[in-house]
Amino acid sequence: MDYGDEINIYSDNEVNDYYGEDASNSDCNYDSLIKEEDFVDSDSDSPVARRPRLEGPRDQNYTVLKQSDIRERQENTIAEVATVLSVSKAVATVLLLHYNWSAGKVYEAWFSDEDRVRKNLGLLPIIEFPFDSTEVTCGICFDSFPTRDEIVSAACGHPYCEECFRDYIRTSINDGPGCLMLRCPDMSCSAVVDRDMVNSLVFEEEKQKYSTYLYRSYVEENKKIKWCPGPGCQYAIEFDDNQAMESGDEINICSDNDFNDYNGVDANNTDCNYDSLIKEEDSMDSDSDSPVAKKRPRLEGPPDRNYTVLKQSDIRERQENTIAEVATVLSVSKAVATVLLRHYNWSAGKVHEAWFSDEDRVRKNLGLIPVKCGICFDLFQTRDEIVSAACGHPYCVECFRGYIRTSINDGPGCLMLRCPDMSCSAAVDRDMVNSLVSEEEKQKYSTYLYRSYVEENKKIKWCPGPGCEHAIEFDDNQEDSVTGNVI
Repeated sequence: MDYGDEINIYSDNEVNDYYGEDASNSDCNYDSLIKEEDFVDSDSDSPVARRPRLEGPRDQNYTVLKQSDIRERQENTIAEVATVLSVSKAVATVLLLHYNWSAGKVYEAWFSDEDRVRKNLGLLPIIEFPFDSTEVTCGICFDSFPTRDEIVSAACGHPYCEECFRDYIRTSINDGPGCLMLRCPDMSCSAVVDRDMVNSLVFEEEKQKYSTYLYRSYVEENKKIKWCPGPGCQYAIEFDDNQAMESGDEINICSDNDFNDYNGVDANNTDCNYDSLIKEEDSMDSDSDSPVAKKRPRLEGPPDRNYTVLKQSDIRERQENTIAEVATVLSVSKAVATVLLRHYNWSAGKVHEAWFSDEDRVRKNLGLIPVKCGICFDLFQTRDEIVSAACGHPYCVECFRGYIRTSINDGPGCLMLRCPDMSCSAAVDRDMVNSLVSEEEKQKYSTYLYRSYVEENKKIKWCPGPGCEHAIEFDDNQEDSVTGNVI
């Protein structure tokens, strides 16, 4: 990114002067100022109220983003792309990561050629992955597993045991931010491993690392946002336009005198003082007599500067909101929306544009091609909406539930239920039945199973007495000759 000269909010005298900061103070006290402002925010008579946001001087075209600002924007962008493109937040994240968090670029590419985007980003459809037997072999350790309950896969359907897939993801996370664009372990497959799958498998420590990579990518791959270069500063600077980034000096809000003067920061302290400034504002939020409330109701640059400071929480909130928006607009899951936004640099606009221009091309390029239910033939975006027996034939949850319920109501034949595909002999086992049907159907199925233990056993038979629920177990096969009541 070409931002022109470096902006350092630690050393920018104009920013420090504007906010009343002493440029000789090296400690960043913006967090304390924010807390102070928050504490006196309701004081209409406080002089801080004159400054509605913490930003640079009015003549500077950038915004300082606190950590919370960055997180908020990132989440908003992910949500927007997920909504517009009807994909999950995880998919939207993949898209935005690929397109440097530019929602506009995501939309443009998605709607121009969704299939190409899906293919390029590995957002493949959830497809049938047939198996020759009910046993499934992990593609990494090659151990065999009796049911698909012990197997996980990306949308492609390539089977891996949970332990192997978890280790695969954890290794990628520990290797660095490349995990944000992780693909299926199969070298010939480009199916993406999205945020939902990552969070469902890894432990809290890896989740936090992944979340941090995602959070930082919102700034580092965004064309209009960059980190403050001040040592240890966690704030980012959002520019009002591209010219602002390319024409001005490199902004360092930690040393900007105008910025610090405006926010009352001591610029003589060379360490980033935004955190202390935020804390100060928060602590004064309810202080109606504090002069800070009248001067600084929010942490921002002077009015003549066109940038905003985003906190980490701001970035995360924006990111989630963007993901939610895209998921809503496009009627997709948040995971899909995340893939889209990541691909289009977190630009919801680009995601929307690309999606509505050519959804199929975007889906194909990013590997987001939906799977078709084998019963109702409707299309579904993620594997979360699909169930199958060990064979892998895909059916939507509602159709498979109806199929099982009908079989249970027809009688004990449900105990030997097979896959709905007429050419498939894969069994629908008790675990699958219990995971889909209601309590009433579970009880019926359990009763059939219970009675079958007697009725299909060569050494046990029911007592023929009227209403008797007892059974008789014979010591040998002589029971075949028994007639009449035994009890």
